[in-house]
Amino acid sequence: MPFVWVRVSPQYWRASRAMMERFVKKLPTIVAGALSVPDTERELTPDKIKVKFETFGPSDIYTKDIEITIWANECWERKRNLDERQELITKEVKRIVHPGTTAFVWVLLQPGSVGEF
Repeated sequence: MPFVWVRVSPQYWRASRAMMERFVKKLPTIVAGALSVPDTERELTPDKIKVKFETFGPSDIYTKDIEITIWANECWERKRNLDERQELITKEVKRIVHPGTTAFVWVLLQPGSVGEF
């Protein structure tokens, strides 16, 4: 169950409200498609992606318009082509956001366990 932390400049959020609403709706599908390992326990659907959005605070420095950090469980299927998976997410995000938007996508693979109730 990947966790996606999206941080956005408050000015960018306000100026790009309609685009950001499309972005919010599409991001789980983009991440699930890029990180899924079909026919395994690591197969992902959009409802398996947990996303947290927040705006930058006054103490944040060196920020982009949008910063996307993704934590996902490490497995060899993802690890062997991690750059390609990150590039797929980056490409899809770039298709949604306005030209000239500054951003990064950082995919981190690590052991993890989550419990829900």
